[in-house]
Amino acid sequence: METSTNVATDFIGHRRTRSVTKETTKTDPDAIARSVEDEPMQLRVWGTERTYPLPPRSTREFLIGASPDCWIRLRDQECYVSRTHAALELVDAAWRIVDKDSKNGVRVDGVRADRATLAGGTEIGLGRITLVVETPRTMRVRALLARLLGWDESRRVIVDRALRVARAFAAGTMPMVLVGHDDLPVIARMIHVAARGETRSFEVIEDEEAPRLATTQQTDGTLCVRRPTPNQAHLTLSEPNHVITCASESDQSTAIRIPPIADRPDVEAERLVLEYAIDALVELNAKGDCFPPVDHDWVIAHVPATHGDLQTVTRRLVAIRALGGITAAADYLQISPSALSRWYSRRMRRRWRS
Repeated sequence: METSTNVATDFIGHRRTRSVTKETTKTDPDAIARSVEDEPMQLRVWGTERTYPLPPRSTREFLIGASPDCWIRLRDQECYVSRTHAALELVDAAWRIVDKDSKNGVRVDGVRADRATLAGGTEIGLGRITLVVETPRTMRVRALLARLLGWDESRRVIVDRALRVARAFAAGTMPMVLVGHDDLPVIARMIHVAARGETRSFEVIEDEEAPRLATTQQTDGTLCVRRPTPNQAHLTLSEPNHVITCASESDQSTAIRIPPIADRPDVEAERLVLEYAIDALVELNAKGDCFPPVDHDWVIAHVPATHGDLQTVTRRLVAIRALGGITAAADYLQISPSALSRWYSRRMRRRWRS
């Protein structure tokens, strides 16, 4: 496996890697990627950033509870967690949680269970504490949802509720509803890529097209249904099951409401620009100097504050610098060189005026 990083990640104190899996005869790279991305890595306390890494695979069993002797010690001031509440066991290369005859039992996704195999996003209830099983994929989805919904501590529960919805969407058990006035289909595609991968198809349709496509589309892609007017009716399709509805309003309690960027603190707006720039740098395997401070300041000052605009503009700026000019960047971005040249010229004029 090959990884690439860039210096721009140091601006916000974390790193991202881009993985490339080489395809060989009789090997399914998608299956390999899914296996790696869905391998549990850690447990996280729901609604917080507190995490507990899983032990080495050489460990066959380890305990979770209130006792200081447990591998994971849960500090429960309300005393609902038993001293030795549960154990995690490695069975056939998969982690499994087992109730150790605790007083209040173990809940897996809200259902009482004596034992269950762990998967990405599984919510384990021990007393009144809930632990979320995190894999590389679920961590990537949660990071995206935090970007869309806010990084403030007060938003962490909202992000975890959205993660629960995203998990059900990825599993095909519940459609997702996005609400707001941003570029919702663009956001829907971001979630689709993070939760399901780029290899699956993504199609945007208007509301009136949904009944026809519900009976004709047989692919395992994601269907994004755009509703230009408020509509309280909830779209439910049997085929395909992976549906994202975009609307300005909804009465769905599970709807994910995207706050306007203008309503977020200035420090978060600046971080948003950096995050989208980092995405572009990683995509192009480019160095951090392909998005210098002057570009960051210009985007903050002039770009309309929507996620779609930030993604488009930062990607264009990085592509022009990383690929050595308008022509190569336009070819990569799949737009005409003249259109990109006009856009860049307008950008330069606005920069000099400011």
